[in-house]
Amino acid sequence: MPAYTVREWDKLAYGAGEGRIPEGHASKLAALAERSVFAGRGGGGVLEHGRHALRARGIVGILSTGDVSLEILPKIDVAPSEAVDQQNAAIRKRLVHMLAVALDLKIDLGVVTDLAWQRETLLEILIRIFCNKLTEALRKGMPRRYVTRDEDLSVLRDRSISRISSPAMRSTLRDLPVASIFCRKTRHSTRS
Repeated sequence: MPAYTVREWDKLAYGAGEGRIPEGHASKLAALAERSVFAGRGGGGVLEHGRHALRARGIVGILSTGDVSLEILPKIDVAPSEAVDQQNAAIRKRLVHMLAVALDLKIDLGVVTDLAWQRETLLEILIRIFCNKLTEALRKGMPRRYVTRDEDLSVLRDRSISRISSPAMRSTLRDLPVASIFCRKTRHSTRS
């Protein structure tokens, strides 16, 4: 799936020619942007579909259809002497850091290599960070606790009567009225 990158308020040319995206991809992305919850009343809140270019508006994120995706990066000042790929990598890194601070997430950005910041889109980087965090949590093990349930039962469950060694006690328990039987069960649970 081809992935394109544009910065907030910049244009992405479409049509025939070098440095342009195919017109079919531009139409699909524009149609998706119009249906977005961020599109506003006129449908132009995410992308403006011009005659020769798509123009990103004030929304940052990723538009993804089945066969094309568009990454809209924020307009952040970076070193102008760097190549465009390095500038986009620096912007992605800052954006992920801002998201981590805003959402109070503990993200180790050192795990993602500098090459990954340049080659991968923001969505791929976020998926990688999520998968790394999930793998780390699963390696520690699932939390397990005992859950105690107290309830009045009409019968004793789990063959509790048959485990009682005294025949006199078993017959007494069988003869008790329903309201006087009380059972305390403890089960192992994977829920925290």
